[in-house]
Amino acid sequence: MTVLKMVLLLFMPILVSFSPLVAAEDSCYKWFIRAKISKGKDCEMKCAMLDTDLGNFDCPTRCDEFCKEQDLTEKVIGTLLYYPFLTPVEKTLVKKYPREAIAVYKAKRAAETATERKFSRNDQGDESDAFRHFVWAGKKERA
Repeated sequence: MTVLKMVLLLFMPILVSFSPLVAAEDSCYKWFIRAKISKGKDCEMKCAMLDTDLGNFDCPTRCDEFCKEQDLTEKVIGTLLYYPFLTPVEKTLVKKYPREAIAVYKAKRAAETATERKFSRNDQGDESDAFRHFVWAGKKERA
């Protein structure tokens, strides 16, 4: 089994099945970025004191994650939407195989976009789900 296939098999459930969960998690990251808090001294305290609403009331619990300094590899790879939400093992794989991870991410985005265009939704357990998986499989074969 090639390295690319191993990476794709590992990331497929994360990138396709948990899209709604990650989209919700991403709202906290956007909440933090909009605040324009500099990482470093007092970052966590400033983050914890930010205003919240019903859509982001639990975001301050993640201030330590958002305020953590990242190494250069994490900064580059961190531009991938899902990277902050991967497990440590998955992050290690992404660092080890960054090109393959980017290919997986691009295939995922293309599949979601095509599904949204065709069905006006990206649900689970219906024809839009089957279509998204079909497109994703085709895109990953081209990578």
